[in-house]
Amino acid sequence: MEHISRRGLLGTAAAVASTTLANETPSAKVRIGLIGCPPISAAALDRFGIGVAYVWDPDRSRADAFAATSSARTADRPEGMKVDGVVISGAHAFQPKLVASYLNSRVAVWIDGALAPSGKAAEDLSSASERSGAPLMAATKEEFLPLTASLRESAKVLAPLTAAMLAVGAPKPAGRWSGIEAVNLTCAIFGTDVSHVARIAVAPDSVNFTVAIRSSGLHVIAQGLPLSAGLPWARLYGTDMIDRAHVGDAETDWAIYTLAMQQMFRSRKAPQSLDYQLAKTKFYLASCRSATHADGRELAVADLPSDWTVT
Repeated sequence: MEHISRRGLLGTAAAVASTTLANETPSAKVRIGLIGCPPISAAALDRFGIGVAYVWDPDRSRADAFAATSSARTADRPEGMKVDGVVISGAHAFQPKLVASYLNSRVAVWIDGALAPSGKAAEDLSSASERSGAPLMAATKEEFLPLTASLRESAKVLAPLTAAMLAVGAPKPAGRWSGIEAVNLTCAIFGTDVSHVARIAVAPDSVNFTVAIRSSGLHVIAQGLPLSAGLPWARLYGTDMIDRAHVGDAETDWAIYTLAMQQMFRSRKAPQSLDYQLAKTKFYLASCRSATHADGRELAVADLPSDWTVT
């Protein structure tokens, strides 16, 4: 069994953050708008060169409470904020028209969640990003964990892999379209070459899990855990077995995730290509469609209709 040192994780994150901040100047700070209040403070964002100018949330009191801790103003509506970029979080992510309106105004968009509720909508947003030149990114912090990078390298060493088991903290499902964290973690470690997928929900209020079968013969079970259950873990089975324990903490994970946002807003270049984002979106949507069947039947990702929409 091989473990990642907590001291090493925190030290690496701190070193990366210090190097970045040392290169910052006041003019390099980006101004963003928040659509939905994320579980991170405005002060934490500010330390990474992200100044929150506006915040909007359907619960006005939440937006006011967030704004009270910073120089941000509460926006009256989610559209039309005059900023360099916007971060859209939670259930608000499934709003292609809102995302398109910002892209068409050349405002960078980071979606904390899934790109779109259908393949067609995702492709339309990709086209809007290419036309305007405004970067578009849809991700969750699982893709940026130190654990994830370590497992990606381990998967290469242990190849050919036959199976993998992953577990990641996930919010309580708000519908059958939940589970983006497990899908994103799977793609970040193994790539998007997924031939078949099945997602089985034990009960409507349970955290779903996804079974992905890749073309190379790798079977992945990505299990969602309640957020209170602990930190992510994974086991890979190949020429040998490796058991990795994630021993960082939530603050470090959010710091690394926030740094990735800052770098995109500053450089106006997304950390993932649009093709990659479209591929992982299709994987996710296929798993959502699988969950509409009581038996979580296996579906071929290639057969997902582009107009099938999560509801």
